Amino acid sequence: PPTKMEKVSRPAKAKAKAAPVASDGPESTLMVRHIPQSYTQTMLLAEIESKGFPRGGAIDFFYLPIDFRKEVSVGYCFLNLTSPALATRFREVFDQTVPASPGDHKPLEVCSARLQGLQANVEHFRNSAVMLESIAVEHKPALFDARGNLLKFPEPNGQVRKKTLRKARALAVGA
Repeated sequence: PPTKMEKVSRPAKAKAKAAPVASDGPESTLMVRHIPQSYTQTMLLAEIESKGFPRGGAIDFFYLPIDFRKEVSVGYCFLNLTSPALATRFREVFDQTVPASPGDHKPLEVCSARLQGLQANVEHFRNSAVMLESIAVEHKPALFDARGNLLKFPEPNGQVRKKTLRKARALAVGA
């Protein structure tokens, strides 16, 4: 019988959906799957930085989506590296590695994100309900300057998407 690692799982199907659709140029935005739910943005960024990928110098965008009802990560993140070469190196360092947190975890899976580039990610999230004031800063997408300082996310340039607004209101009220 096949072992757990040999089973065909949903990520193979999800990879087809993860093909880049918007780009500032060569691949720089990655999605990391199988992140332990217990990880916070701070914990994950610390682990990433410990492997040589500092905020600002290597990472200019980071987002770890949260299940607001359970107050845990949903198990994946998006990050934009400041160059395609760094994205390639990140993939080499993290793909198929096991997170440092205690417990039995699946190996991380690093793949191309659907949206590519810093600007595409900013435009995608700036009108998202996750950017509302009622959402804690550590649960929002983060932008970093070249020194690693957290930057203010650009203001919405349109209406907050209704689908995400309903979801955010429900989460803020029902949490």
